[in-house]
Amino acid sequence: MNVGEESEGKPSKQGKITISNRQEVIPIDKRLLQRLVKYVADEEGCRILSIDVAIVSADEIERLNRKYLNREGITDVMSFDLSEVGSDELDGQIVVCADAAVVQSKHYGLDVQDELMLYVIHGLLHLIGYDDISADLAGKMRVRQKQILENFKKLCGQGENC
Repeated sequence: MNVGEESEGKPSKQGKITISNRQEVIPIDKRLLQRLVKYVADEEGCRILSIDVAIVSADEIERLNRKYLNREGITDVMSFDLSEVGSDELDGQIVVCADAAVVQSKHYGLDVQDELMLYVIHGLLHLIGYDDISADLAGKMRVRQKQILENFKKLCGQGENC
């Protein structure tokens, strides 16, 4: 897969899901990530208008972090809610850092693809309304994202359309 290559999401009952890969650190299965986004929305009872997921390098997420959040350094995931006020459909962008996934997967003893999927799930949960501003809320969010990943992997491991 080339850097910058995009996978246009197919409009479906869940709306448009687009995955773009702008890094060369880890291979990206765009179809799997599209299914993951749809799965999370279905599990949370949400409808997608449009979700764009970008997998980027540490340099790119550091620039975005500084520009949009006024924070220095890299972060693992950023979410941008683009939904209309009062809309019940998800419309947003999620940016995940492949370099952070590599480092954190080693730290936590996870597969790098699982770590990356956790970032996508985390970003989506923010768009859905979850928050992690307190230790209690962050703990609940971590439990939910791990539960979603485990269930998704079980479903996909059975060869079902997930």
